[in-house]
Amino acid sequence: MSRNTLAALALFALAAPVHAADAPTAGEPAPEYSLTANVTLASQYRYRGLMQTNNQPAIQGGFDFTHASGLYLGNWNSSISWLNDSNSKVSAPVEMDFYGGYKGNLAPDVPFDLGVLQYYYPGDYPSGYTSPDTTELYAGLGYGPVLFKYS
Repeated sequence: MSRNTLAALALFALAAPVHAADAPTAGEPAPEYSLTANVTLASQYRYRGLMQTNNQPAIQGGFDFTHASGLYLGNWNSSISWLNDSNSKVSAPVEMDFYGGYKGNLAPDVPFDLGVLQYYYPGDYPSGYTSPDTTELYAGLGYGPVLFKYS
């Protein structure tokens, strides 16, 4: 296992455990905010149909903060190999996604979601290499259980 892969795994292992608050019992008001965490071991990572780990497993995880007002912030991370697969001089084994936005309802059964998402790939790149870091704005609008989102 490479030093960079070990560093990526250490990033997940050293993250402080987060426990969601207990759900309110009947009659209690909902909490003003929540903090949740997730961890996944996937057989491979594909995004928008493109392979990110060259048919290899990926470890993934993140944190989400949500406020009763509708504001939210989050971070999601995954091991990747596509940058090194395309250029052996690149050492960037982790994708880190940072996002924030606002969710609400325009009317009953009509949710919306507006936000920004930053894809960040920390690592070492050869001189002249174009940075893969990307920022996207997104908007979503739904009806009932269906939400359409455009980035």
